[in-house]
Amino acid sequence: MSADWMTRNLDQRVEVAAPVYDPEIKRTLMDFFLIQWSDNVKARIQEKEGTNTYIVNHKKRCRSQEELYEFYKNGGRRVDED
Repeated sequence: MSADWMTRNLDQRVEVAAPVYDPEIKRTLMDFFLIQWSDNVKARIQEKEGTNTYIVNHKKRCRSQEELYEFYKNGGRRVDED
């Protein structure tokens, strides 16, 4: 079972959305999401049967936790931007 559906994550929960106008903050957020979506080492797809299948592709290895560590260590800049 996914932790997202646990009672503690559903009761008394508040979610907020707000527009982001600052171009630099937008870029940082997009870089964050792109790193997350690029994970092909630890990321999984949750199947309707409840099983988790690793994402498999032949792109460059990307483990999002490691990539995000480097991203923030470099002041919010992707290593490949240099």
